[in-house]
Amino acid sequence: MTTPHQPQPHTDGWQTIETAPHGWIDILLYVPDEDDGTGSQGVVKGWYSEKDGGFDCWMTYEASSSAKIVPTMWQPLPKPPSTTQSQKTGR
Repeated sequence: MTTPHQPQPHTDGWQTIETAPHGWIDILLYVPDEDDGTGSQGVVKGWYSEKDGGFDCWMTYEASSSAKIVPTMWQPLPKPPSTTQSQKTGR
């Protein structure tokens, strides 16, 4: 039995942002809208940056620079395909 205060993973792998790892760890982030002014929306690869200009914040890459974002959900990056899978498909 779980209590209402314990973050629970969603059945599709997404978890609430409060449970995400902090530091320079790349993860998938869900940004629900563009209200944060970055233009980022949807699923992006990002990380939690501590002490970025004195503020702790979530970041992603936009073109050739990084941008602050306001995600609500996260999940780990998937494992890369194995070498044997890549060889079988010819890629």
